[in-house]
Amino acid sequence: MTTAGRRPVSAVVIAFNEERNIGACLESLGWADEIVVVDSGSSDETPEIARRYTDKVFKVPWKGFGPQKQAAVERASHDVVLNVDCDERVTPALAGEIERLLAGEDVAAAYTVPRRTFVGEKEIRHCGWYPDRTTRLFDRTKGRFTADLVHERVDVSGETRPLRNHLLHHSFTGIGEILGKMNRYSDLSARQMFERGRKG
Repeated sequence: MTTAGRRPVSAVVIAFNEERNIGACLESLGWADEIVVVDSGSSDETPEIARRYTDKVFKVPWKGFGPQKQAAVERASHDVVLNVDCDERVTPALAGEIERLLAGEDVAAAYTVPRRTFVGEKEIRHCGWYPDRTTRLFDRTKGRFTADLVHERVDVSGETRPLRNHLLHHSFTGIGEILGKMNRYSDLSARQMFERGRKG
């Protein structure tokens, strides 16, 4: 237990050219016991901005979303980790919920978090974009990220429970960014399918 009377938690974030987003993301993680940022070689001010919030900033060559996030988990000092993307914000309500559960004795191996996604200032709550639950808080002794290049997930040994409060997901400023992200992800998915077929 920490002096706060709960298990310590490391917030882990991966980044690449995220100077527009990373400051607000890390600001929302100030309650965590540690912030770990793994940068894959940004050419903008991302690393410099990250160092305003933590001295745990590491440069790791890009190998895909799963390996990159696992690299961040492995550099954390604490077993309980919270994975947050640069375009996400942890609300005070979610932070409080996490701190309360980590102060208790009955802690699950992992927890899913609902996300509220915004395109510009408009929240999207249809087309499968809400609640968009993903596993974000977990004990790294009981879970790890898959090695997938894209659409990675956390493989967990033990019980997974839902959290009630939200992450805020400010992923896109407009339709152009949505289409661009879809194209990047489809390229990674195709590469992943090719690699799996070659190894098979």
